[in-house]
Amino acid sequence: MFLAEDCMNLARVFHNLCQEHVDFEDDLNLALRQALPRSKKVRARLSGVHHLHVEWHFEGAQEPLWLSDMSDGSVRMLCLAIMLLSPKPPSLLVIDEPELGIHPAWMPILAGWIKKAAERTTVIISTHSPDLLDHFTDTLESTVCFSRVDQHHYTPVRLSREKLKPRLDEGWQLGDLYRVGDPDVGGWPW
Repeated sequence: MFLAEDCMNLARVFHNLCQEHVDFEDDLNLALRQALPRSKKVRARLSGVHHLHVEWHFEGAQEPLWLSDMSDGSVRMLCLAIMLLSPKPPSLLVIDEPELGIHPAWMPILAGWIKKAAERTTVIISTHSPDLLDHFTDTLESTVCFSRVDQHHYTPVRLSREKLKPRLDEGWQLGDLYRVGDPDVGGWPW
C-alpha cells in the first residue's frame, strides 16, 4: 500500500509500514527530529475497531497533538518522510514541488531524504525552489532542466559539471545560478 496523492490514507500506510518493518517507526522518528528537535514520537494509533489516527508527541506537552493541530509544513514533512524513507518504496516516485509549505531551514533535510530514496528507487522531483536546488549541486549530473529549442519547444537537458565548472569554481550553487536566470539551469520562466 502506497501513500495516496491526497495523503488521506496516511495513518493506514504509516501503520502498515510499522507493522511490516520493525525499525521503521524508530527510523522515521529519528528523521523527523532533524526538522523538529522537540518531537518525541509520532505514531499511528488505533481508536476503535476500524479507525486509525496519527498522534504526535512533543517534549513538554502532556497530550499528543493530532495532525489537525499541526502546521501544514509539519504534516507535509511527515508525508514526505514516509514516502521518501519507506523501506518499501514504489518503483517510481514522482513529487511535484516538494518544497511547498516547507520551512527553508528544512531544505537540506528534505534534500537528504530525496537522495536517500534515490539510492533505492527512481525519484523524479520537479521544483522551482533555488533553496532546494542548492542542495543538489553535489549531484548536479542527476539534475535535468528544460532548455528552450525555439519559441514553442523545450527539451530536457541533463546538467553538466564540466559546462558549469567555471561558475561552480567561483562558489556558485545550482540555486544561485537558477536565481540569476542562468540559461544552463533553466533559470528563466519564459
